[in-house]
Amino acid sequence: MGSMRTDSGLTTHVWAALIPLIAGSFLLGRWWRLLPAGILVAIVVVAWRSHDEEATWLAALGLIIVGIGGSVVPSVWVAAAVAGSALLARPALRSRQDWLRFGTLSPAVVSAMVVTVTVAGIALAVWAESHPRLSPSEGTTVRVGEATPLDQVIDQAQRIPWWLFLIAAVVFAVLNALAEEFVYRGIVLQALLPAGSGAAIVLGAIAFGSIHLGGIPSGWWGVAMASAYGGALGWLRIRSHGLAAPVIVHIAADVVIAHLVRYTWP
Repeated sequence: MGSMRTDSGLTTHVWAALIPLIAGSFLLGRWWRLLPAGILVAIVVVAWRSHDEEATWLAALGLIIVGIGGSVVPSVWVAAAVAGSALLARPALRSRQDWLRFGTLSPAVVSAMVVTVTVAGIALAVWAESHPRLSPSEGTTVRVGEATPLDQVIDQAQRIPWWLFLIAAVVFAVLNALAEEFVYRGIVLQALLPAGSGAAIVLGAIAFGSIHLGGIPSGWWGVAMASAYGGALGWLRIRSHGLAAPVIVHIAADVVIAHLVRYTWP
């Protein structure tokens, strides 16, 4: 049983996994995300039986992300932990993951990192100023329209002592950046590379942006901003031949978000 490649260079199984991954990511926290999750279950089985490794990885990670949905521990973290455990347990799998390397921080890459951090920080600050969070008693979150666990996160971050917040912010920024880059600039981008680096960066960026509909930044503007940011991180991963550059830039953005959560919204 084989897997047919389309003119784009991607197998039909990769396309079949990518579509419900993106669609389901927009539905995180809603019960009807279970439909794309069910589709991903079938794709995992078919891709695995067809020995389509790229599609199997993509569909399996998509199943975890979409199936878990909105939870206390971000589903991307769970996906990264599961994938990391699989790679540690199977040296043969690990040896085929070209993205599992530090990469090269050349002057051009470092310059691009500085520009990306600066532009992302300014964009986040502008977004935060134009999207004030209403009080919890009004039953809203950051202009998403319905109460979510994000309310509790923001309220708690503003109540705890500054030193505890600083520790929590650093831990979150590092863990979140590592998990999301491992999944999206690692496994997802690798699965999409047969379509070419440009197409892989764009498709991977859309997949990354789709999980931010209810995050920070949120809403459709949040999706657009996260997609553009994901594209820049994808370019850094390709140009530097590793994950160090996108991880460092991602940590910086998450630190900015932590600052906004603490000090921007009343």
